[in-house]
Amino acid sequence: MAELIYYCGTMDSGKSTLALQTAHNHRSRGRDGVIFTSRDRAGKGLISSRLGLQIEALEVDIDLDIHKLIVERLSIGGRISFIICDEAQFYSPAQIEQLAQIVDGLGIDVYAFGIFNKLTEEKRLPNDMQIWVYFVETCGQEIIFDKNRGWSTHIEFVEKATNKSVKIIACVRNLEDICSSFEKLFRKNRADGEIHGEFSNPKMKSIDGRISVWTADEGVIGRPYVSLMDTIHRGLGDRILFFPYEEWTANPEHWFAKLYEFIGEEYFQHDFDNIEQKIRENDAGYGWGSDLHEIKSGKLIPAKSDAYAIIGRDWVNKLHDSEFWKKKKK
Repeated sequence: MAELIYYCGTMDSGKSTLALQTAHNHRSRGRDGVIFTSRDRAGKGLISSRLGLQIEALEVDIDLDIHKLIVERLSIGGRISFIICDEAQFYSPAQIEQLAQIVDGLGIDVYAFGIFNKLTEEKRLPNDMQIWVYFVETCGQEIIFDKNRGWSTHIEFVEKATNKSVKIIACVRNLEDICSSFEKLFRKNRADGEIHGEFSNPKMKSIDGRISVWTADEGVIGRPYVSLMDTIHRGLGDRILFFPYEEWTANPEHWFAKLYEFIGEEYFQHDFDNIEQKIRENDAGYGWGSDLHEIKSGKLIPAKSDAYAIIGRDWVNKLHDSEFWKKKKK
């Protein structure tokens, strides 16, 4: 039985990256499909992620009849085993209904990706705030942890929805070391990058270009950086505990005591000499390997920088001390 599956989340939660990976997984198994998008940041007829991945897609304009297009392709002998719909929040209600018709009438799986709204409106949830409240009220959990990097943009919205003050733990690190980590992942998984069309973005062909893509205002590093900085400028800095990687790995007792105080919970005595990974993220969906969040077992070791060796002195000098949370702390 075919399904219409909607992957939704906040801005910058990796939806387009997952769309690209889903398309790649189907194509690698020899399945043919059609890929749609609408108003992507990279331009018309493209799906792009903040990692620099990019592929061509059919642009969904307001007058496009998606069901009719699929039927016409099938009628001339086309093979369609799956359909990817990125930026689905921009599709009209009629086009969403057409996707349902494709699933029910043609038996083709549809994978849609987008921000909360259009598809969920069909379930009589008229806006983002009601969807979020609905989730909180029905998930059955007293405490919810969400690691999305985009929540600082929505503090006012969440506080209005819950009538409670927001608390965000922002895990931060020196920017030169973040870029060094990204570059190492790029080199380690370069073959996958080529498969995903990584080099369709010319800037990804050099280390200077890659870092400029990642740290741009719309990049995978730059966007949360700008969002957090804007949160400070909006006068909401008291809602955030900046948790610096270099400092807490060197002095974990001090920093975890601050964390528990910040969230208003009783301190739990952790054993930092015997670290063990209990939960693993589903990292394969991002196309850069399945071990992006692997934790070394044993004793906690203070972080060391290898940025000079990986990205070079020029980039280290450019990025070093650009961390505004250090200045805020002073």
